[in-house]
Amino acid sequence: MNASFLTVTFWILASALLLFAAYRWWFKYVFSRKNPELEEKTLIEDALKHLFDNEYKSLISTALSLSSSLKISKEQTHSLLLRMETMNLATKIGEDQLQLTTEGRAYALKVIRIHRIWERYLADETGYHEDHWHNNADQVEHKMTLSQANEIAFRLGDPVFDPHGDPIPGVDGTLPAFEGVPLSEVTPGEIARIIHVEDEPLPVYQQLLAMGLFPGLEIKVLQIDHQKISFIADGEEKILIPAFAGHITVKPQPYTAFNEQKSLTLTDVPLGSKAIVTGISAVCRRQHKRRLMDLGVVPGTEIEVMLESAGKNPRAYRMLNTIIALRNQQASMVLVEPLKAS
Repeated sequence: MNASFLTVTFWILASALLLFAAYRWWFKYVFSRKNPELEEKTLIEDALKHLFDNEYKSLISTALSLSSSLKISKEQTHSLLLRMETMNLATKIGEDQLQLTTEGRAYALKVIRIHRIWERYLADETGYHEDHWHNNADQVEHKMTLSQANEIAFRLGDPVFDPHGDPIPGVDGTLPAFEGVPLSEVTPGEIARIIHVEDEPLPVYQQLLAMGLFPGLEIKVLQIDHQKISFIADGEEKILIPAFAGHITVKPQPYTAFNEQKSLTLTDVPLGSKAIVTGISAVCRRQHKRRLMDLGVVPGTEIEVMLESAGKNPRAYRMLNTIIALRNQQASMVLVEPLKAS
């Protein structure tokens, strides 16, 4: 192989690498540069959501609260508010209190509807983990049209709540009145139902999920003080610090009967034993629930544990004269009542 051939080969490869690097730079420049119009739209819509959320919860919005929520400077907040006033979306009351106009409130409800419908879609129809629902919806809400969101809602059966327990604004922009109280305000001994679990900040939400707390779960409060809040949920005593408890909204229940026993699931049934299905867990996603029901897992179905692998996962179950295999993650969603051996 002569020197001239090596020289030509070197320059060909060098030129190719330079062209590739130039292409990558151009691609990154074109597709990652900021879109000023989208940035302004996003800021305005995030501001509208903040103002509406405070209004809905009977809290006061100020320039400071808005700046803190959007993580922008005082100067940026001032410019944003001037822009929103020009667009007739918000107005000032007195020195610093902010208020939505009728037009601003309607706009905010539209954004919130898109956000919550998309979260519902992610929860019911995709494999997205709970950790990612909110952040993904935060991006989609600024790009999706209301008509697109309405189509998704129609396919989902027009849900009225998002997966965190928040009501979804109706097509006409209506929203039920805010109800519920923070967990910290429940009287010890009282029974309450969780109606909302706040999904921000993410580390707190992840901790609440890990504790098995979700909308629809009934709890019985045991003790409340400045250091901790203890309560029974699904047969277990759980403890939260007041700051974390503030992320849970509950609705006190009028009755006093409360099941303090842990719910039994199919994973609790020993090998060779039988049980009757009593229901499917509320945390089971719709797509997984459909699959279980298609297999015949419905209230009243008798199931027998037939086989289990070395690691006891998956296990084989007999029901309706058929043997099926379920992983423990699936079986843990099936609520049962054990049958006594005959």
